[in-house]
Amino acid sequence: MLEIRKGTATKNYENTFFREFADNLKKMFDKYSLDGLLIANSECEAEKRLQIDALLVTEKAVLIIDFKNFGGKITLPKNAKSEFDFGKWTNKNGEQIKGGSSINPFIQLKIQKERFIKVVEKQILKKLSPSDSFNAYHTVRAVCFQKPIELIGKIPSNEELNFFIFDKNTYLETIKDIIDISDKEVSLSKNSFDIFKEIFRADLFDTSEKYDQANDFTSYHTELDFDNLYPDQKSALNEIENFIRSEEEKIFILQGTSLSGKTHLIPFIQEVAFNNQVTEVKLFASSSRIANNLLKSSNLEFESIYSYIYGGNSTSIDEKENEEESENSLNLEIVPLLKSDDTEEAIFIVDEGHLISDNYHQSVDLRFGSGKLLNDFLEFTDLKNTKRKVIFIGDSFQLSLGKKEETSLNPEYLSEEYSFKNNAFQLIDKENKSIIVSEALKAVNCIRQ
Repeated sequence: MLEIRKGTATKNYENTFFREFADNLKKMFDKYSLDGLLIANSECEAEKRLQIDALLVTEKAVLIIDFKNFGGKITLPKNAKSEFDFGKWTNKNGEQIKGGSSINPFIQLKIQKERFIKVVEKQILKKLSPSDSFNAYHTVRAVCFQKPIELIGKIPSNEELNFFIFDKNTYLETIKDIIDISDKEVSLSKNSFDIFKEIFRADLFDTSEKYDQANDFTSYHTELDFDNLYPDQKSALNEIENFIRSEEEKIFILQGTSLSGKTHLIPFIQEVAFNNQVTEVKLFASSSRIANNLLKSSNLEFESIYSYIYGGNSTSIDEKENEEESENSLNLEIVPLLKSDDTEEAIFIVDEGHLISDNYHQSVDLRFGSGKLLNDFLEFTDLKNTKRKVIFIGDSFQLSLGKKEETSLNPEYLSEEYSFKNNAFQLIDKENKSIIVSEALKAVNCIRQ
């Protein structure tokens, strides 16, 4: 029997296809009397950065599956390892098939598998039944296209046993072949399935049940029109490309008022980065609420900085409530800063940068890291010891958290406080603006004067 669990998807087509996928997989498991666990869109408290479309756990194999809403002819990079790792996947129309924030699905699944291995080693292996075994390095990665495809190109021979590409017409037979292979280092019973359910949390899912509709982005296309950008936007992209190529500059600040087109440039920045052999471009917002709002308005998937850089086992300290009354103290829980496992050349783009500052913040009994979000984010990125770069995007005239001088949009502060060489670009105000924005710009112009 196949037990099916599912969390919340961000896109409507993911819900629709998973329902079909899970139903067909269940029928196959019933036909061959197989046991398994299928978990989609789970929440992993041990590693919130690990976001798997579908995790399939069986007796002989474990699969990480990523769904892609493309079809037709899919062209893979050349077969050489370096080119396959860092090259683009495209469809017949020339649209790039990205892997989330990665240049392609292969790199995306590589990062996911590395995080998955760490979770298994820390959270699962010690709880397995004595008779069970699982070498997480044997986890299989797979890309499942939701429409029929024709592959142009091949997977490198050294990856053929642990990386697969299939579509809606071939996923059943391919998965059947994968889980039929005997592996001495993978032997999992139903008791061990329960451990995966504890770590990768999702609700039981009935393939016939009704569910709320998610945002529908099926009409969205990845093709970008550079020619229709404003002159200042084109200039900004040129500056950003020079920044990406620079070996010295670590931080770029893109400023602009409301409707200046700064957020609109983000997918163009990603494209420029990918064209310069950058394999990972992560998008961040200060909170989950802002990340969700940006997703709705731009169809770009943003991470919450708090969810991405903080986590692990919290520590507690006794903090005096009043220095003169030492007997009164509060037990302060501190959520630690994680270590980045992103690629060494990753670029981090932070929108709404005016909300990222060194203003100290803690609640009555909880603090994240040092309490200074900008400081912690820069420490997390480890710019000084890697080739990573950060692009802060925002409006310096909007209200910030704390002192305006200590936000991520202040080049002088970043240079003096953190010794990072940086560059900045200011987009001009655009003519097409709402009444509210027009009134806001009047205040901005007064400040400028």
